[in-house]
Amino acid sequence: MKQRNFRRMAAAAVTFALAGTGVGLGAGSASAATSYHISGWTTGSGCIGTGDFYCLWYFTGKGTGGYGWAGKATSTYNIPETTKFTISGSCPLGSGSACGEGDYVYNDAESMSNATSDCNVTVWEDYNNAGDADWLSPVQAGNLTATLSDHDESIDANSC
Repeated sequence: MKQRNFRRMAAAAVTFALAGTGVGLGAGSASAATSYHISGWTTGSGCIGTGDFYCLWYFTGKGTGGYGWAGKATSTYNIPETTKFTISGSCPLGSGSACGEGDYVYNDAESMSNATSDCNVTVWEDYNNAGDADWLSPVQAGNLTATLSDHDESIDANSC
């Protein structure tokens, strides 16, 4: 079982335990959506493929399996549940599957990069740019927050 599935099960167990003690976590649908600026480092070589404007990565810090978008989708791009990560070059963790090659991008990314020179890029927790969001400035990359890590359903370029 992958470590990220263990984290999801652990978070669910804590939620269940707190609910049983009467400690409230707040209603998810009633809370306001939040947006975090996650620019942590420059993108360097950019994304997974030549011509990609922005990418989602399987693990934190990029360098593993990735999926990139070649066009600047300035409207919502809902990530299909069938889209899969690929790797470019060799996998630093051994086999390609250890780097996420062949795993689904939908709800399974931990970092992102923005290779545009003039757009912010935002990844959203839900379809159609809904829910919490993490965003990057141009030519930046960063690790998704705990809220968005492994919870990515839509992405777009904006403020171009």
